Amino acid sequence: MVSLIGRTAPSFTLPDNDGKIVTLDQLKGKPVVLNFWASWCPPCRMEMPDLNQFSQDYQAQVHVLGINATFNDDKDKAKKYIASEGLLFPIVFDESTISPAAKAYGVTAFPTTVFIDANGVVRDVLVGAAGSQDDFIQRVQPLLK
Repeated sequence: MVSLIGRTAPSFTLPDNDGKIVTLDQLKGKPVVLNFWASWCPPCRMEMPDLNQFSQDYQAQVHVLGINATFNDDKDKAKKYIASEGLLFPIVFDESTISPAAKAYGVTAFPTTVFIDANGVVRDVLVGAAGSQDDFIQRVQPLLK
């Protein structure tokens, strides 16, 4: 994986749960946390409650966006998982077989979380599950200064 840290975050255009199109450019102005995940992934499921709580605690300061690896998942199962867990942050579906978002970010493992500053520059990448909500907080704090 080529490191994206220090580079402009690759843009993408993906549909959300309601079919509305979401682009990374719409989220400029405050830091963005992108979480690439799949419903079948145990580490993804493990960190989801912490990510959900983090998204609520920091919603005024940070955009949290889940990116379901739909190219490697079942969209109906993913939607059921979102509903059953009561996930409150926006989630988009990387459905294409060429997986435009995952490919652009070089994602090879789930979960992968990308931390982008308010200027659209990648500042940190966490490959694997966060151990707790504190992992998200510690990585986003430098982006809030």
